[in-house]
Amino acid sequence: MGAKLVPLLSRKGCYRLALALGALMSVLDRHGRKVALSNLEVAFGDRFSQREREQIARESFQNFARTMLIFVEPAFNGRKFFHLH
Repeated sequence: MGAKLVPLLSRKGCYRLALALGALMSVLDRHGRKVALSNLEVAFGDRFSQREREQIARESFQNFARTMLIFVEPAFNGRKFFHLH
């Protein structure tokens, strides 16, 4: 499905897809989410509320999804998200 969908999307569309997939995975991957929340609590103690830790964990999943699409999307479309000089 992804191999057919990603080439049809603009860069902005890929970004939005990654946000949605990351948010979804932060809910579906219960073990990974639990680990992320536990790590945040150990690392930062009471600095962040439970709600803030949940937001940070969700954003981490979204960042991972964006990173994966950055590497996969150009293979489908021949486009580059960034140039190394």
